[in-house]
Amino acid sequence: VASIHGVCQIYLAQSVLSGSLILVGMSICSPPCMALTAIGSAVGCATALLVGGDVTSIYQGLWGFNPALTCCAIGGGIFGARGLSQLWWAVFGAVVTVF
Repeated sequence: VASIHGVCQIYLAQSVLSGSLILVGMSICSPPCMALTAIGSAVGCATALLVGGDVTSIYQGLWGFNPALTCCAIGGGIFGARGLSQLWWAVFGAVVTVF
């Protein structure tokens, strides 16, 4: 639930329904972008838990929206062709943006 809240925090919303609708809309336009956004938000939430972030703010999605955007931007191919190495850089970028 925290990772879905992270996605909907991109648009300053706070509900599972709005986060799910955002992901559905993204999957219509670009399935890889939707997957990368979900992965980035999940990685951001997991990283926040590992570094001891406030559990309430993690649940509210405040630790997931920036990694979601970073993962989508880097992994989406704006810096070159899409590939497995691009995915790893995207996940790395999601971890770094938590700090």
